[in-house]
Amino acid sequence: WLVGMAAGALPLLWIILNFRMLWDSEDGVIRLILGLVFLALLILRRKPDAQNSLPEDQGRRAITKTMFAAAGGSALVLTGILLYAQTFTWAGILLIAYAGLRHVVPLVFAPDIGKALFVLFWINPLPYQVLNPFRFGLQGLSVEGAGWLSQVVNVRVWVDGFVLRAGGVTFEVPEACSGMRAVTTVFMLCLGLGLLKRMRWPMITGLVLAAWCQALILNVLRIVLNVILVTRFGGFNAAEIYHTSLGLLLLFAVIAVCLDVAVLDAWRRRRRAQQDAHAAHENPDASKRAISYLPAEWQFDKHRFGWLMLILAAILTIGATMYRSRPFHRAEM
Repeated sequence: WLVGMAAGALPLLWIILNFRMLWDSEDGVIRLILGLVFLALLILRRKPDAQNSLPEDQGRRAITKTMFAAAGGSALVLTGILLYAQTFTWAGILLIAYAGLRHVVPLVFAPDIGKALFVLFWINPLPYQVLNPFRFGLQGLSVEGAGWLSQVVNVRVWVDGFVLRAGGVTFEVPEACSGMRAVTTVFMLCLGLGLLKRMRWPMITGLVLAAWCQALILNVLRIVLNVILVTRFGGFNAAEIYHTSLGLLLLFAVIAVCLDVAVLDAWRRRRRAQQDAHAAHENPDASKRAISYLPAEWQFDKHRFGWLMLILAAILTIGATMYRSRPFHRAEM
């Protein structure tokens, strides 16, 4: 028991010894806080009732997984020390911690321990570098999208690399304030919240991609609003207002991720309730109609009417955008 707990404490010891490196790295504070918060939430959350009774062969499987995790973690730690590869060392420490914790805690905690340590893996600066190509790509798309949208709303600008030029005003989009640092925040949030809500990996992947698209759209709107404020109203410092608005972007990106997770979770619950109703040979729409005083036919038409209005609004928006995006109009801008 003592050896297992000591192995489980290895990640915390590594964090203490490398705290300065983690704190000073780019986005290190956000990754460290989110990683530790989701580590605690995933391990301490309530376990499903179905896991309270485990098959007898789970004990043998647990011992096998523990041995493989301990052996693989030790090999990775030695490889990381010999090759000076910090990522291998960190991954090996987490595998050893996983093996130690599986040995001392009840088996119902095992899945959540693995998920929690996987989230903690991303606090290391080197694995986080995998996201850099996405960040730089989204930064370029932000500038191009902001230039296009500014011309659509009749703001005279043109794109020059990572710079927007509007007459005598220059809007530089530096990497530090580009807004694509939100990629790190939304990735950690989607990963942690998705695992906390027990979503499947394909759904978590889709959630991450949707959150990145939302961050891109929010960043484009942020740049365009800054351009409009400076060019139309004046009295604003372009660099200062651009840097100040970064906090608002992160705030709205976090709110959007939380709303996405809430909507997905509500959809999963509703789908599960409908499947249970079908299994019980009940009408899955009965509870939905029971809370409305309208006849069933009117409810059906109201539902279709909402979708019709949404499609009509989308068609009008796309049509207006295409009209404003024609080459003649963009050349004038």
